[in-house]
Amino acid sequence: MKELVYGMIEDNVVIAFKHQAIQYASISDAIPRSKNWADFIRLTSQETYEEVMYRILEVLEYDQLFPHFLMGESLSNYVPGLVLPLPEDEFSVELLPGFEDGDFFPRFEEEILSWLPEEIFQEMGKVEELENDAFRYRIMPDSIQLVIQSFESLGFSVEEDTSLILKAQGHETPAA
Repeated sequence: MKELVYGMIEDNVVIAFKHQAIQYASISDAIPRSKNWADFIRLTSQETYEEVMYRILEVLEYDQLFPHFLMGESLSNYVPGLVLPLPEDEFSVELLPGFEDGDFFPRFEEEILSWLPEEIFQEMGKVEELENDAFRYRIMPDSIQLVIQSFESLGFSVEEDTSLILKAQGHETPAA
């Protein structure tokens, strides 16, 4: 996907793939509206539900059982007592890995380090270390037009959508 969106979070221009921002914004919208996991699936997608189930298994260190979950097998056949939420089960944010710690939504300013084209990486921002031993790519607001031009010259389309970026990162969005 070559469609990007950007927006301001605090003092940083945050850039993400549009499809990923839409996916995480839908999760942000679904969380307060879901009474059960079927609601969550309806408001997001089956793929998002499966991704969350994989992340739960990953945290529990049973991610190798994910194919069995996809085939509809009972995971308690492999690990006694291991049961993932089914669509009819009550939805709970406590089951979302990292949600309580604020680590559920991927941080686009960290993820960009894995895909940012080298041409832009060297000249448009800088890597900063965060307090939790993580790193982020910081783009200063005054360089955004140059960043947009650089992405566009590499074949990306870029649009501003601060509201989408904020929602996708789990932040409150300003009232319209």
